[in-house]
Amino acid sequence: MDVYECIRTRRTVREFKPDPVPEAIVQKILQAGRWAPSSSNTQPWHFVVVSARETIAALGRIATPSGRAARRHQGPAEDTRGDGTHHRHAVWVSA
Repeated sequence: MDVYECIRTRRTVREFKPDPVPEAIVQKILQAGRWAPSSSNTQPWHFVVVSARETIAALGRIATPSGRAARRHQGPAEDTRGDGTHHRHAVWVSA
């Protein structure tokens, strides 16, 4: 399958099987993310694997429209590195 076909035929999945994602598959996905290109090879991302169902549920509550509205009142995200740069964070949820 070429890239165009992959993009054109992709589907959003909103319900998932309760089975945990095998560790080998999680590692393969993380490896693909590490190999993803970035501007000037800066690789400004971090990956977090979440497998605890309670944490997944909490993330789900935060990701709802009402959760996003509540976060808007908390002010801008903090720059934890102190270098003024913006960093992208990806969360892989493994149920």
